[in-house]
Amino acid sequence: MYNALYSMSEIKFLGGLLGLSGVSTVLWWSVAALLVIAAYFLGSINFAIYISKAAYHKDIREYGSKNAGMTNMMRTFGTKAAALVLFGDIMKAIVSVALSMLLCGIDIAYVAGIFCIIGHCFPVYYKFKGGKGFATAAGMVLAAEPLVFLFCLIIFLLVVLATKFISAGSIMSALFFPLILNMVHRAPFGISLTMAICSVFLALFILFNHRENIARILSGTEKKFSFKKSVPSDAEKESKKDEKDS
Repeated sequence: MYNALYSMSEIKFLGGLLGLSGVSTVLWWSVAALLVIAAYFLGSINFAIYISKAAYHKDIREYGSKNAGMTNMMRTFGTKAAALVLFGDIMKAIVSVALSMLLCGIDIAYVAGIFCIIGHCFPVYYKFKGGKGFATAAGMVLAAEPLVFLFCLIIFLLVVLATKFISAGSIMSALFFPLILNMVHRAPFGISLTMAICSVFLALFILFNHRENIARILSGTEKKFSFKKSVPSDAEKESKKDEKDS
């Protein structure tokens, strides 16, 4: 319905539906603040922790790299569990960003996306111990910047194919994100200061969260990704044993 009144570009860059409809500044900022806070709490829902406990009666943070993310889930419990985690982590960012962009525009969408990622990495529900945020960051970029996401995805895939390191692909695609964003957004609106700050923060935040992976890559101890079916881990074997005993 809104397309009859406003273009998607106007909604995205001129304050969302609330801004275009002429609501008071106080109401606009109140809604924006609620969206950002809600994004953090939504981001704090960690699907890796939930699925590992609900389906396998284990805590993913006690196995493998001890990271509550997709890659460790795949290595510990298999591809099906990893796919569910990936979907959940991406979708919570998409919901946060899309709703914020629709109501309050692109700047608030970026801030909400960042807070969703922070919630994923430092979840209030799990003593502030979560994942590294890359899948959630991918969901943010996909919702806010589909074209930029495509370029970053290509970089991610090329690096992973060349190195067999998921972490290397994550780091490189995140680092290229601010540059690609600036190249894509030239006219008619350009990149705002908020978008620039959030994009650089995202890149540095992902880099910081992968500092241990970087150290392992340099020392030659980082595990390489394989598309082949993994051998069942100790955690998975214990889970199956518990099911048989029960």
